[in-house]
Amino acid sequence: MTTKRRSKCDAFGAIRTSASALYAVGAMSRATMRQLTSLMPSTSIGVKPPFSEAPDMSDPALQPWTVERFFAWQATQADRYELVNGFPLRMMAGARNVHDDIVVNLLAELRGQLRGSGCRPFTGDSSIETLPGQIRRPDAGADCGQRDPNGFKAALPRMVAEVLSPTTRDFDTYDKRAEYERVESLDYILLIDPNVAYVDLWSRLPDRTWEHRTIEGLDTRIALPNIGVTLAMKDIYDGVAFPPPGPRLVRRE
Repeated sequence: MTTKRRSKCDAFGAIRTSASALYAVGAMSRATMRQLTSLMPSTSIGVKPPFSEAPDMSDPALQPWTVERFFAWQATQADRYELVNGFPLRMMAGARNVHDDIVVNLLAELRGQLRGSGCRPFTGDSSIETLPGQIRRPDAGADCGQRDPNGFKAALPRMVAEVLSPTTRDFDTYDKRAEYERVESLDYILLIDPNVAYVDLWSRLPDRTWEHRTIEGLDTRIALPNIGVTLAMKDIYDGVAFPPPGPRLVRRE
C-alpha cells in the first residue's frame, strides 16, 4: 500500500490551520496569530519580511490542547469540531441530502444487525482517537466496547464509514484513512460514493495488514464478518437517486 509523505510545507499548513482555528474560537489574540503565521515560508506571490523574534511557544494559546480540554470546550459549542494537531478544527457543515440519506440507511442497518451482539452503531456526534491526542468524527461506525454514557468517544471502534463529498474526497481517501488504519481496534474502513453504488472497503487481516477491495452495484453485499454484519448495497443506497454518469468520488488506487 502506498502512503503519502507529508512535506515541510504540509507542516506549515497544519500550523496555519491550527492558528486560524484558535483565533476563530477566541483562544488566540490577533497579535499572537500574526506572530505564529510569520513562520510561514515564502510563496510565489510575495516574500515575507524577516522577523527578528520567534514566537513565544510558552504562550498557553500555543500549547496543544489535551483531549480532556477539547471535549470540555466542545460541550459548550454549537458547531462540531475535531481535534487536529493539538487544536480544534471546525468541521464543514451543510452536507447534501444524499449524504444524510446514506448515513441514516447505514445506521439503520447497523442497528438492526448489531442488536444483542454487544456492539452498537455510533454517529458523527461521537468520535474516535486516531492518534494520541487526535480526535476524528467519522460519519458512522460500530463500537463494541463498554460505552460510558457520559463519554464522548467510541470505547472500542471496530468499523468506521465515511460518505465522500467533492471537498473531502482526497483527504478522506488518503490522509484520514491513514489515520484510521493506525487505530488498533479497527477492522473495517468504508468509503462510500454517493453518486454511484460503489464502496471502497479496507479490511484488517490476521497479520494486521490491510486488504483493499471494491464493491460495486446494487445487487452486491459487503461482508464484515468480524462484527457479524453483512450490508446489502441496495439497503445502503435505499431511496438514493443517482445523478447522470459522472466522475466517481471514490478513487481507484
